[in-house]
Amino acid sequence: MKREFDLKGVQPAHGEIAEVASGLFWARLPIPYPPMEVNIYIVESAGGWTLIDTGMSADMTREAWDLLLQGALKGFKFGRIISTHHHPDHIGLADWLSERLEADVWTTAGALSAFKRDTNIYGPEAEAAIERFCMAHGLNEDAQYALKRQPNSFLSRVEVDVSRLKLLSLDKPVTLGIGTFDLMTADGHAAGQLIMRDRAGQYFFSADQILPGVVSKLAFDPLDSGADTAGAYVSSLEDIEAWVEESALILPGHFPPFRGLSARIAEIRERQIRRGARLMGAFGAEPLQVGQVLGVLSGREPQGKEIAFALAETFANINNLVSQGRLVWQGDGARMMLAPA
Repeated sequence: MKREFDLKGVQPAHGEIAEVASGLFWARLPIPYPPMEVNIYIVESAGGWTLIDTGMSADMTREAWDLLLQGALKGFKFGRIISTHHHPDHIGLADWLSERLEADVWTTAGALSAFKRDTNIYGPEAEAAIERFCMAHGLNEDAQYALKRQPNSFLSRVEVDVSRLKLLSLDKPVTLGIGTFDLMTADGHAAGQLIMRDRAGQYFFSADQILPGVVSKLAFDPLDSGADTAGAYVSSLEDIEAWVEESALILPGHFPPFRGLSARIAEIRERQIRRGARLMGAFGAEPLQVGQVLGVLSGREPQGKEIAFALAETFANINNLVSQGRLVWQGDGARMMLAPA
């Protein structure tokens, strides 16, 4: 079934598509963890339709795809698949769909590099480095376990043969039926994440960089724990605001399309300021370890699957405060503390 696109909140059910504009369709696929769904876009183009993002390698996602291919998208001829970034919900079904749609999967060089990094199973040396890292920062065994299993968890959600991926050239526009799109990458959430704006200023594929209502998790690598991904994310917002027309319809990786780019960017910036202030408020006269402030941003100590998210958000924001000169590291490497500058 096809539903007409409605900015007031009508959303396509799983197995349905919504017509955003002539030659531009939106569908939602279920995924087994928050935000529980991911968007895909089907865009008319010369040589066949272009699919933007794939969904995750999960039974529920494949079942939704079966409904689409047997129903709303039956008879659609696809010419290419574009994955905006390397996270499982956006590239996880690359091989599965490439075979069924008889179309190549394209992504950025940065996304390919990040995919290889995040699917590289840790050997003994890397696991030992993670253990030292956790001990130095006062993180418990649950945190060690969460960090060590990340590549395994990632691999369980993807079907991707990296040798089959094609690389997009950022200096070469993508021509779709709805317009000619310039390409740019935006970091902070996912390295090499692709965003696209059409030259007429009507549409902006924001991937997960700008979402309505929520802000995507910031990237974190325990083997490169000093990266200021929060700073990279905020910096990208300035580039996007200058690059994209205010009137553009924003087509995000999750949740419904929306308008109001500047207002949304202002909300995200204000949120980042509040999170920095919240972390700073946890510090008094005595230095603290990261393990002592891990629950500050969420307001509670993280448990289970929350731990990996809390580690990413806490380290990303701490590194940003260190970059700003508001916090300083103290210690000899074996035991690290933080204190206000």
